[in-house]
Amino acid sequence: MAVDVDVQAMVDRLARRLRRSVAVNDLAVRPLYYSAHFGDEDAVRVTAVLRREADSGAVGYMLASGTSTWTTAGVVPANPELGMRARYCQPVRWRGEAVGLLVVIDADGTLTTAEKTEIKEVSDTVAALLVAQRDGQTTDPAVQELTVLDLISSDPVARRRATTELTAGDHAQRFTCVTAIALTCTQATDNAGAKHVEVALRNAVATEPRLRRAAVLSAVGGGDMGLLLLGSQDIPDVPALKEHATAMVKRSAALAAGRFSCVAGIGSTVPGLIHAVDSAAQARLACRAQAAAPGPVLAWSELGAIGPLLTIPADQLTPALLPHELQQLRAADPDGLLLQTVTSYLAHACSGPAAADDLHIHRTTLYYRLSKITELTGLDLGNGSTRLALHLGITMMALMDDPDRNQDRIRVRSTKGHVGGH
Repeated sequence: MAVDVDVQAMVDRLARRLRRSVAVNDLAVRPLYYSAHFGDEDAVRVTAVLRREADSGAVGYMLASGTSTWTTAGVVPANPELGMRARYCQPVRWRGEAVGLLVVIDADGTLTTAEKTEIKEVSDTVAALLVAQRDGQTTDPAVQELTVLDLISSDPVARRRATTELTAGDHAQRFTCVTAIALTCTQATDNAGAKHVEVALRNAVATEPRLRRAAVLSAVGGGDMGLLLLGSQDIPDVPALKEHATAMVKRSAALAAGRFSCVAGIGSTVPGLIHAVDSAAQARLACRAQAAAPGPVLAWSELGAIGPLLTIPADQLTPALLPHELQQLRAADPDGLLLQTVTSYLAHACSGPAAADDLHIHRTTLYYRLSKITELTGLDLGNGSTRLALHLGITMMALMDDPDRNQDRIRVRSTKGHVGGH
């Protein structure tokens, strides 16, 4: 394409005049065009040129420096740990919209004002060429992304329209079976920029599928959720899906530069794109399950009763919704010892020996505590409905984010510690 030739020629000419290595990256710090080296190359640039992809640590460092939101030129300081020299970065913008980043290695900070002016002039021309290239694409990635988001939306009309558009080509055959993997940002620090999170998610959902011959559709929505739809002819194995989701999480972690972390949820495999909304909903809920079942990757099929409980909106999942039986127990158990005991007892199918072993206490101590529960609350632990209410409530507690019961969460989820006697 002529645009490619023009941009590459401009990058090469600028590099020769500056006698420095030059590159044009997209907003995700992926190299689009790069010049020959001029003896100033570092490990990060060599890797990017050889692999046509920058090292994840270097990308994360660049994003953490805020380059994706810069409106004027600036310097990304050297990072010896990454083997990275300082870079002078000029945002490539078209009518106020950021479309890329022009990067010049400036290890010793000796670029002159005239040279910086020339870099800005080149970036303005490159911006127009990049936009022309984007507008000339037969399939606009942004349009397809909106179609994918419509496919999993709550609007049935939008879903039908999206299904029709996506199955017009060969997607119907490639997506005989559909499995959704959701990636959600969690534990963000105060200086984690929204654009940084978005770029990390876009990179992560673009991770090469681990499944053979898998078709993919992806989107990033809401700023903190990435979605991947994997298409296959047969139902894929959960271990293979978890392997790919784990690779996505690792990719996002490498790009996060310590400013946030991500978790992944895997939905059930469904027949065809028309049912993708169901798998996507399960995948998103599985991401929410981290409070009760910690781990970077969780599949809906592993959640059991936790899954349906997650359909309760997070802001409505409060202590007021806990079953009356559990509220009685909590009121009579200020130090949480009896709650910890019954939690282990129920988790081990009401087996006294197994629960006592789990709690590292004598069986007599266990039965004393269980009788104490009945004495203080009137609850009959031999009654199936009572057990169900307590177990349901304890599971709900593990999903809550309520400062008033953080200590309860710690006790409920730490049943392996030593517990004293009567």
